[in-house]
Amino acid sequence: MPDFTLTEEDSGKPTQVPVGARVNICLQENPTTGYRWSLRHFKSESLALESDEYESATGSGIGGGGIRHFLFVAKAAGTTTIILKNMRAWEPEEQAAKTFSVEITVE
Repeated sequence: MPDFTLTEEDSGKPTQVPVGARVNICLQENPTTGYRWSLRHFKSESLALESDEYESATGSGIGGGGIRHFLFVAKAAGTTTIILKNMRAWEPEEQAAKTFSVEITVE
């Protein structure tokens, strides 16, 4: 179980975590529309991406949405910004429907 869970409401809010902590970023996604959350930036010296998984919402039918989980492990002291964009792979980043950004300080 991750030590810290962040959602869209946490975008723009600085977060502090200890070395060894797990950070799970959970964002609403509906990949059938072509829009998927994509990791655009993070500093690998401080954090390691452990997994990037999609989970369908319970009871959602065909075309229903779900949650994208990005699980990071804090591996060394430092500060980094994670930037995720909800976009279509074939469109430029400027056309992203949403952007999630969080500054994480590993202590």
